[in-house]
Amino acid sequence: MMTYQMVGLADENNRTYESIYGTYSKEDGFKFNEQINPIVEDFGWREVVNMLFHDNLWKLKEEPVKQMSLQDIEKELGYRIRIVDPEPDKEEVSEEEKKAVDDTIDFLERLFGFKFKNREDYY
Repeated sequence: MMTYQMVGLADENNRTYESIYGTYSKEDGFKFNEQINPIVEDFGWREVVNMLFHDNLWKLKEEPVKQMSLQDIEKELGYRIRIVDPEPDKEEVSEEEKKAVDDTIDFLERLFGFKFKNREDYY
C-alpha cells in the first residue's frame, strides 16, 4: 500500500501499519527503525521521503488476538454481560411486498436502461 493510502486508512480506523522501515499510527505518527539509517546516511532525508511516497511498502500490522471465554470477559469487565447478535435477522417480507419492489425495479430498469444486480438487497 502506498504511504498516502496507508495514512488515510490509519487515521480513519486507528490501526497501526508497518513497513520494513518502521510503523505508522494516528496516535504515534511515524516511528522509524534502524534500517532506515543507512539510507538516510547514503542518500539523505529527501530520498527517504521520495521513497516513502512513491513505493508500495505498507501493510496492516498483525495484532495479537486474545482468546477469552465469556467468564473471562465478565471477570475483566467486572460485571455480567449477554452476547447479542450484532445484526438481528431481517423481518420476513411478504410476497406482495416483494412483487411491489420487483415492479418498481422493472420500471426503473426500463426507464433508465440499466439492470439491478441483486434484487433481494431491496426487499
